[in-house]
Amino acid sequence: MSGLEVLAIRHLRPFLHHNFFLGISRLQSVKSLQLSQCTFSNISQLRRIVCALPQLLQLALSYVRLRVIRHPPGYNSIHYVGVETRLRSLSITLDGYIDESMEVVIDWIFHSGIGANLQDLSVWVGDPAPDPALRQNPNKLLAASGPSLTQYTEQYQSGPYGRKRHAGHLDFAANTTLQAFAIALDTIRLNRGQRSDWLRGWSELVDQLRGILATVRSRQVRDIKINGRIRFWSEPAGDFTAITEDLDLARLHEVMSQPSFDAVHEVEVKVEIIDTVPRTSALSTNLDCEKNRQRVEDIFRGLLNPWSGRATVRVSMRSHYPMPSDWPQMPRRLKL
Repeated sequence: MSGLEVLAIRHLRPFLHHNFFLGISRLQSVKSLQLSQCTFSNISQLRRIVCALPQLLQLALSYVRLRVIRHPPGYNSIHYVGVETRLRSLSITLDGYIDESMEVVIDWIFHSGIGANLQDLSVWVGDPAPDPALRQNPNKLLAASGPSLTQYTEQYQSGPYGRKRHAGHLDFAANTTLQAFAIALDTIRLNRGQRSDWLRGWSELVDQLRGILATVRSRQVRDIKINGRIRFWSEPAGDFTAITEDLDLARLHEVMSQPSFDAVHEVEVKVEIIDTVPRTSALSTNLDCEKNRQRVEDIFRGLLNPWSGRATVRVSMRSHYPMPSDWPQMPRRLKL
């Protein structure tokens, strides 16, 4: 298969015949490899595949698992020597039930040097690992990428419920030439209608956002994307239009005014509103969802106020809400 540049493999199982590796080694022109829902015996099998492709520039790992998490007997630093592959782009799925496997994979990427020249890193975020130490995997990838990284993208992978994902927050300190990044913030859950519950959720979001932005050292950042989720379990009570006045925004705005963001040209915010509040009619659902959408948009514009004068700040919303079975004429998903 001379000239093949893109190779996609799905559903590999651990017991791989030696002819499989022989065939892979003959695909010397492959530049992009996608491995999806594959299970390997250990890290050595994944290493043999990746390192057999000397021209590989792009690697995508989606729900890749290792049956044996620990390194096999005799596996030591010599396995990191002589690797010719130098990735430019890496896409990886981090999910609670595979994060332990991914920790070994990331350790290999870090020590082998195949990610030393990484320019583009994409992380698909699923449900978090129960072990807080495993939630540091995104930061290990960022550290392994170092100063060569110019773009980081983080996107939601799993359903709309969302739990705390990161132990601490993302850390861009090592990525000194970063030009664009997209981050996925933890879900805000409004479990009760009280203003205090609403305020607490937004305060946590402000702290997380400030913590991430404070690590940015690059002065080349031009584009920022912020992905958020808000889940309404009950309808907010009272007037929430002045919620930003009760938030401690001084430290956030101080960070946003640092020289690291002088080159920022565009900021895009995408918020998914998951509305599960029981209502009596389609009309009340539409009206209440539109009201909540406007509330959320106004708050985000207040959070990003320091950038509004010199950057294009765009806020878009997408609402989800359950529809009763007696409303067949209404779409299940409403885009706003």
